[in-house]
Amino acid sequence: MRRNVGIESLRLLAMVVITAQHAATVIGHYAWTFIGELTWGQFGVSVFAAIAGYYACSDETSARRWLVARLRRLYPTYWAAMLLSFAGAALTGRSFSFYQVVSQFAGTGYFTHGWDLVNVVSWFVSLLLFCYALTAIAKALGKPVVFLAVCAAISVALILSRSEIALSRHVLTFCLSAIAGRKGDRHLPVAAAVVLALTFLSPSFAYGACALALLWGFSRVSDGLPAIPRVSNYIYEYFLLHGILLAAAAKLFHDPFVVVIVGITAALAGSPLLRLVTDILVRRGGAAIDRIRLHPIGR
Repeated sequence: MRRNVGIESLRLLAMVVITAQHAATVIGHYAWTFIGELTWGQFGVSVFAAIAGYYACSDETSARRWLVARLRRLYPTYWAAMLLSFAGAALTGRSFSFYQVVSQFAGTGYFTHGWDLVNVVSWFVSLLLFCYALTAIAKALGKPVVFLAVCAAISVALILSRSEIALSRHVLTFCLSAIAGRKGDRHLPVAAAVVLALTFLSPSFAYGACALALLWGFSRVSDGLPAIPRVSNYIYEYFLLHGILLAAAAKLFHDPFVVVIVGITAALAGSPLLRLVTDILVRRGGAAIDRIRLHPIGR
């Protein structure tokens, strides 16, 4: 889809908020990241979930084609980043099992190891894969709005019962945004208002209310710097790199200012490089597969 400049600007803003959370945590000021019971970073994650949901169901692509396209974009870059992450963990003496390596490379690390992850920000990939699976099922059933509405209701029930909150608060945002993307963005303010009303029952709903309201507001912006969509094209790579590079900078330097500047600068510089390397490997891998199809072994 053609990218909306306003939504891409919101994507960049969410990444700034998440970076601020992780930078403060790395330099030993995790307490700074709280707003009451809520944290900056989770607001950014909720915005990412809202944007992903908004684009997920806004076209008529079949479930299989849509899911394959999403996984092709998600996995190769993720594998490259995780290879770097585990190599760094091994060099610094952190222990991890073969099972953890397999699970994290599959993207299911959060479901098997919780927050005890190598490159902890990779937990978001588990959330994204889960939301992608829900979207694929919704498309395959031919009743995406109904199915996603049921998923949203289940998420609300899980949050209110405190059975599961960490993922459910963002799954709720994803599902409501996906419904709005299917029915038209005029429904976003309604969804935001409904979720906002639920904050009286649990503060966790504030993430979704804020994300949906911001998505609606930024989606109305049609003018902006033409470079914004090009810059936001590297956000996924930056997201996967910034946490491990901030942590690496914290081991090398003692000055908090230097740690933040070096970590963020390295992540900014490394993002296009990671994208380039991934694209090259994907192209070569695709060419190799095509050759095997044309000349099967044994014929």
